[in-house]
Amino acid sequence: QVVVVRDQIPVPRDEQIKVKLEAADPKPTEQTDLGQLEWKLTLDTGARRTLRFDFSVEHPRSMDVIGLV
Repeated sequence: QVVVVRDQIPVPRDEQIKVKLEAADPKPTEQTDLGQLEWKLTLDTGARRTLRFDFSVEHPRSMDVIGLV
């Protein structure tokens, strides 16, 4: 059975803010310029799979970035 999972990393609206996908396990099947990630996984009925991705955000110290926890 194929399962499709979609998520996304933040997309900056200011060119001074840089967002980078640092790691993903497993690697996404697709990744768009808009930060959308997609995995297509084949799983047996009742099976579980953990997906993990890490991203970094760089911005000037003087800039307040809202929405990051």
